[in-house]
Amino acid sequence: VTGSIRTDGSSRFKNVDKRWGVFWSVGAAWRISAEEWMQNASSWLTDLKIRADYGVSGNQSGVGYYSGYQTWSYSATGYTSPGSYQPSGWKLTQNAYPNDGLTWEKRKTVDVGLDFRLWDRFYGTLDWYQTNTVDMIMSAPVSYAMTGQSAQTQNVGSLRTRGFEFDLGVDIIKTPNTTWSFGVNGAHYKVKITSVPETMINMQGGPDNWNATGAAGGASTMFAYRRWIGGDYYNMVAAKYMGVDKDTGLPLFSALVTEENHSKFPDANVGDVVTTTDHTEAYMFDMGDATPDLIGGFNTSFRWKNLDFSATFAFQIGGLFFSHMYGDYIYNSGNVGVRYLSQELVGNMFSADNQNAKFPMIFASAQNAGGSAAYLTGSRVNAGNTYTDLAIFDASYLNVKNITIGYSLPQKWMDKVGMAGLRVYASF
Repeated sequence: VTGSIRTDGSSRFKNVDKRWGVFWSVGAAWRISAEEWMQNASSWLTDLKIRADYGVSGNQSGVGYYSGYQTWSYSATGYTSPGSYQPSGWKLTQNAYPNDGLTWEKRKTVDVGLDFRLWDRFYGTLDWYQTNTVDMIMSAPVSYAMTGQSAQTQNVGSLRTRGFEFDLGVDIIKTPNTTWSFGVNGAHYKVKITSVPETMINMQGGPDNWNATGAAGGASTMFAYRRWIGGDYYNMVAAKYMGVDKDTGLPLFSALVTEENHSKFPDANVGDVVTTTDHTEAYMFDMGDATPDLIGGFNTSFRWKNLDFSATFAFQIGGLFFSHMYGDYIYNSGNVGVRYLSQELVGNMFSADNQNAKFPMIFASAQNAGGSAAYLTGSRVNAGNTYTDLAIFDASYLNVKNITIGYSLPQKWMDKVGMAGLRVYASF
């Protein structure tokens, strides 16, 4: 049986009653194979242990050093002439509303595990865990009339992460001259929303869509998620790229017909999905959970007398990968004379002779003042983080992490020169 307790205080939290957090853990393990009544199984059950633990930890990431205090900024006023660096006065400006109600975000984790070894040849570790994050530090809507701002970082909402991990191995061959072993490990987990503040539910579309499109960070290098209570925290949303309009050479996007835009699609019914060249009408569809179905690796090692070989691999099955570099720069029309074109566009852009191309026709310059032509290839539909599924890829992979081949010189040779051993190897 093990246990721990600690208390942490942070000056990022202004009020003394919220500054300190008490965090603790308790765990227990039982080696069943060591019990006297299990000795009859010792011929095949080399080791068996069950264990469990529970703990609470704290997090203050995302909280500014002075978020609980009223801060001010100053600036110069009254420049006497354009370009002059001699102001006539100074101005104090009140910054964000003091956020003195913040305290520690807490993560409560329970883990149950099993360790075993059978016939002194098969071995493994199995773990199931769940982490409930409460008092989440996140941005929530507030009254502008009272605070002068539309959102504020608060301890609101809760999150649940649940997963399973395994690490298995087997000694396939065990002889004095030859050994061969194989091992594999993996993890599967899901992150779900369990609660959000009422203000967020009421202001952002209700419990089925409380985190609106574009709420994944706001920067152009981030992606958008749609979240709801009980839904996946990393549920990606994106517009659907539907190819090229053969009449205009422009990209086609999927649009959802609603009461508001029905007049633009009079031949369709409300709820229908249609195609359009108007990127502002593109609807952000659910793409699925970005987290992998399984992530892990496997390895093998082989030794025959003095020759050895080992290899390590990493893999991921499922999940989604978002590339803003692909979405932004597959076709980037910058200043006159400067063009960045992906090789994927070569021979695959719309023209009178190539009407079945994947990408629209090439443009001499962007149609918007910002200079970005990303949406002209169908990779984006607007500014910010509203991309299309052209920028989303299957995240499955298999990587060779390391391969090593070695040879150990015979020990009788080493004894003659007074060396403990010498191994020559190549690793890549």
